[in-house]
Amino acid sequence: MSKALLLGQNAPIITAEAPTAPTLPDLVTLTGYGLGLWWCLGGPTWAGVASMLSDELDGRLARATRQTSERGSHLDWGADVTLTPLALLRLGRTVGNVPLAMAAAPPVLLLQADLRARGERPAIGSARTAIMLAAMVAERMNR
Repeated sequence: MSKALLLGQNAPIITAEAPTAPTLPDLVTLTGYGLGLWWCLGGPTWAGVASMLSDELDGRLARATRQTSERGSHLDWGADVTLTPLALLRLGRTVGNVPLAMAAAPPVLLLQADLRARGERPAIGSARTAIMLAAMVAERMNR
C-alpha cells in the first residue's frame, strides 16, 4: 500500500534529516536531566546542584562552541518542563503541603510556555532552578 493511500491523498509526507550524534551541550543537558530526576525522586543534594549547574552550562556551552540546535533547545525545554513539577513535588513534601505545591505546577508551566513562545529566557536561572533551590533551603532548615 502506498504512503499516499495510508495517510490520505493530500497528506504531507514528513521527512526527517538523518539523526546526528549528540553534541557536548546535548550530553550536558541529558546528564543534568538525569541528575535532576534523581534529586527530585529523593537523591542527594549534590545531584540537584549538579543538575542546576548543567542547566546553566548547556546553553552557554552551545553558544560558545557554535553548537546551538533545535534539538538542543527541545532537550533543554523538555528537561525544564519535566523536572519543574517534580521539583515542586519535592518542595511540597519538604514543607508539608504537597497539594499546594502541585497546584502551582500548571501556572508555572503556562509561564514557561509563554516565555518560550515569546523567545524570552532569563539571563540566569529558570523556574526549575528557583524551585530546586527553594526545596534545598527548606530541607536544610528542617534539619
